[in-house]
Amino acid sequence: MTDVTQREENGRGKVGDLFGGLLFAALGVFAIGAAVGMPRRGELGFVTSPGFTPLLLGTAILILSVVMVVKALRAGAIREIGNWFRTIRKSQESRRVLVLTGLLTAYVAAIGYLNFALVTFLFITATFFYVRAGKPWQILIYAAVATGLVAYFIPYIFTMPLP
Repeated sequence: MTDVTQREENGRGKVGDLFGGLLFAALGVFAIGAAVGMPRRGELGFVTSPGFTPLLLGTAILILSVVMVVKALRAGAIREIGNWFRTIRKSQESRRVLVLTGLLTAYVAAIGYLNFALVTFLFITATFFYVRAGKPWQILIYAAVATGLVAYFIPYIFTMPLP
């Protein structure tokens, strides 16, 4: 049995398509909203404004994601959600992805509120501890060196501002 066949048989493909479609629909709506909010300075109005191409792309993404969601719903994705969550809960790889995604989300959210170097150091330290990248003293050294590179050395060399 191929991976694709096995994936479809246990419903992961249907549920993944449902959630992926919903995620892309949100992205499409965001792109459309951002495009409509862009200035309209062109001679031909919105057609020559900088928001025209993002509007087209956002609309295409939204339409295709709606098609994806409808197909997933017709294939029975709603019935498989419980099994999908049980499979994820049992999978160590899925938990790892969720934890690392949570750490990354917290990092991105904290950047605007706390010192960039501090947030970067905490993110790298937490990530390295989670993936067991070495002994605690090694992880702290790795995190300090990486933070120094990301927060001080690279911005200095390339003269780029930090958040």
